Amino acid sequence: MFLKTLIAGTTALLLSAPAQAATVSTSFIAGFVDAVSTDTSVFDFTQFQIGERVRMDLTIEDSGFDFASSPTEGFFRDLTATLSLVGVRSGTVLALSDGAKVRADSVTNRMSIDSALGSPTADSPLILKNAIDFQFDSPILSDANSLAAILADVVLDLDQVDRHSINFFTSIDGEKAGLWLAAVPLPASGLLLIGTLGLFGVGKRRAKAA
Repeated sequence: MFLKTLIAGTTALLLSAPAQAATVSTSFIAGFVDAVSTDTSVFDFTQFQIGERVRMDLTIEDSGFDFASSPTEGFFRDLTATLSLVGVRSGTVLALSDGAKVRADSVTNRMSIDSALGSPTADSPLILKNAIDFQFDSPILSDANSLAAILADVVLDLDQVDRHSINFFTSIDGEKAGLWLAAVPLPASGLLLIGTLGLFGVGKRRAKAA
């Protein structure tokens, strides 16, 4: 009887134990550099080139607790997560180590990433402010209440919206914006490319006619 009770208790303990946490790394194109600050007291933002794409590298614990109460929304916060913004053309790297927040909504098909801190501090002088928002063209978020599922569903074919800023803290001025990222709508850029190629073709035809 004692042995049966011991086995039953051990089995119940194992079944109730939380799943092993796993660290997941993923990358996104966060937008294009729209403007930079000339204040180099915390970081030299002028290393980023205007118009270049910026890639976000995210490393986060995928078994975080979902703070959202809605079954179609997820909100995860990991203080150990790391974010890096990398200039694709310049190779500039801006590393943020103050944690990350991930929000997802399977109804609007959106996901946002932000620093865990709401404002920069003397100890964490650089943060991602105003949440980088990603909106997907087709429904892919299978489970907004699972961070592992959200990260597994995410693909690079996305339409990033809104304008975001990387804010920093100075002991004199307090909070300031250092880097702004903006979306470049794919249809507009595609039409611009087609128009340029069209003009190039017209120019060649006129040259031959002459």
